Amino acid sequence: MKQIFFGAALSLCALGQVHGADADADVTITTQGNVKLTLADIDGFMQGVPEERRSGFLSDIKRIEQLVTTTLREKQLAEQALSLKLDQDQSVKNRIAFATRQILAAKRVEVYEKSLPIPPLDVEAKEQYTINKSKYMTPVDVEVQHVLIGNEGKIDLEVKALAEKVRAEAVANPAAFDQLVQKYSDDPSKKENKGILHDATTEKYVAPFVAAAKGLTKENEIAPLVQTAFGYHIVRLVKIHPARQQTFAEVKDNIEAKLKDDYVTERRRALLSSLDKEEPTANPDLVEILRKRYAPANAPATGTAAAPKQ
Repeated sequence: MKQIFFGAALSLCALGQVHGADADADVTITTQGNVKLTLADIDGFMQGVPEERRSGFLSDIKRIEQLVTTTLREKQLAEQALSLKLDQDQSVKNRIAFATRQILAAKRVEVYEKSLPIPPLDVEAKEQYTINKSKYMTPVDVEVQHVLIGNEGKIDLEVKALAEKVRAEAVANPAAFDQLVQKYSDDPSKKENKGILHDATTEKYVAPFVAAAKGLTKENEIAPLVQTAFGYHIVRLVKIHPARQQTFAEVKDNIEAKLKDDYVTERRRALLSSLDKEEPTANPDLVEILRKRYAPANAPATGTAAAPKQ
């Protein structure tokens, strides 16, 4: 079974990049008993995954195996339901019709949005930048370096004593802080960042750590020992990077992307508003009809329904 699904996963990796290509729709992914799973069976799910995320999805074999397993079981159960003529049940027909309406409505909006001619946005983007320059400032970045003496499974007094020893070494020779990180730190990320952390005064970090970082004003200054749930931290100020005005070239793409999103949203609202050119005519007994049909018997009426449009 594992081998079958591994082969199915490889098939999806190889063919899944062909977005909805009809030529590949009948390609078999896997079979179980007399049930065959094809790419067409997977298309419904994959077409709901944004194109920019599909490569990431298909890079995870376990996720693909789960998709194949789930879809195969659904198809088996669906075929059983058809053999029992459950598709003829009126409630099932209603739900299928509801799902179909939702899919078609969403597709109509999608096609409309893709068909929109996007006007040039560079002039408006420049205006947005000029008017709102303060929005395009990089915040102050307090860069620190830390050694974590972890406390998991250890006696606190011993952990604190070691942390005080390391801090004393750091105060005596801040230039050797890299070596202290490599020798003592229990932070697993030290292999990649050598204990360097940015934005140390922001909510990215726990309050005691932030408070210690805020108290540092000079490069190579060592903060008093910091205790958190992770253990004890020895913190050194590397540099305070001041706030900086970003250039238009740096933010142009982001501004234009936002303007494009706003334009598409506005046009989508216009499309939906165009559907309301004529006032709908509602049954005056609408609320009572719905309550009688769907509310439990003898259930008290709650709230006040808005009067339907006449």
